[in-house]
Amino acid sequence: MELLERIRFITNSDYISDLACNRYLTFYQFHEIEEINIDDYSLKEWNDAAKYVSNQNKEFNNSLDAKKYICSILMHKE
Repeated sequence: MELLERIRFITNSDYISDLACNRYLTFYQFHEIEEINIDDYSLKEWNDAAKYVSNQNKEFNNSLDAKKYICSILMHKE
């Protein structure tokens, strides 16, 4: 399963495009995203997901920073 698809599944979103919109995450959903193993996906996929959920042209040098950024973006969407 691709990273964005996995996040979509965790957040119970109907479409991947919903991840780029404002949405409320439960603590459980946020924790599930935090628990994704960074080694399950390439740095490119983490960077692509970070760009997608933030609508920003962000680029990270490591997967952990990209994952932290994704979590921070998703947690602050309302």
